[in-house]
Amino acid sequence: MSRGVAIAAALVIFCPSAARPCSNVIYLDTDKAAQLVARAEKAVDQGQYQRALRILPGAPYRIEDAGLRRRGALTRAVAELRLGAVDDALDTFVALHRHKRDDPFLRTRIAEGLARLPSDTARGRKILDAKAREIFDDLEQRDLIVDAEGWAGLAQLRERLGDSDGSDRAASRCRAMARSPATCPAERSERLRAARVEVPRS
Repeated sequence: MSRGVAIAAALVIFCPSAARPCSNVIYLDTDKAAQLVARAEKAVDQGQYQRALRILPGAPYRIEDAGLRRRGALTRAVAELRLGAVDDALDTFVALHRHKRDDPFLRTRIAEGLARLPSDTARGRKILDAKAREIFDDLEQRDLIVDAEGWAGLAQLRERLGDSDGSDRAASRCRAMARSPATCPAERSERLRAARVEVPRS
C-alpha cells in the first residue's frame, strides 16, 4: 500500500463551514494528525530530517486543529533549516513569530537561520550577521538559547566575526547540552591542536 493510500484510509473529509469550501483540501482526522506530527517531531529530535519531511502531510492534506498545524509547520521548518532550505524555514519561523513575539525557540531558530542565510554581497552578509548576533546576544544574556543547535549557531557566527573567546563560550555551552559531540564546533584550543602537523625529519 502506498503512503498516499495509507493516509487517505485514515482521513475524514468534510467542509467545516459554507465560508470555507473544501475545494481540493482533505482535512486530516485530528488523532491521525497528532500521530504524524509526533512521529515527525521525534524524527527531527533524532536528526532524521528527511524522514520528518516524508512523515508530515503535504498538499492536498491539511491539519484542521490549529495547535497541531502550528507544531507541524514548526517541525517542517526545523527540518528544512537543518537540510539547508534556509529561506523556506525562515519564512515559517517569521510567520509563527508574529503570533508569539518573545518565544525563545522561534527567536533562536530565526537567529540561526539569519546566520546561515546565503548573501551575494559583503554588505548583505554584514547586515544578516548583525541581526543574528543581536538576537543571539539578547537570548544569551537572558539564558534563553533553547538547545545545543542554537549554541552551535552562535559559536559559528562569533568565530566568523572574529570573536574567538565568545565562540569558545558558546561552543562550551553547546557541548553541555548536545547529545552528540558532532553537533558542536571545536573550541579554539582544539582547533589549534588539530592544525598542528608534525613534519617528519628526513
